[in-house]
Amino acid sequence: MNNKKIRSMPDLIYPPLTIIFLQIIIHDIIFATFTYQEIKQNEYMCKFTLPIEHTAISQLIYRRGER
Repeated sequence: MNNKKIRSMPDLIYPPLTIIFLQIIIHDIIFATFTYQEIKQNEYMCKFTLPIEHTAISQLIYRRGER
């Protein structure tokens, strides 16, 4: 007789579901990390570039007023 074990339906479904679930979690973690880093970088850039732009614009207005 053939002694092959017949696999039940949950045995066939759960491994792919687990892999898909883990892929979704890993993707979300990576996406959230990159988004957080981008936000922090934008905040850092704004702290330094906005005052420079502000002084450049005010100098431009001041120079136009001199003419």
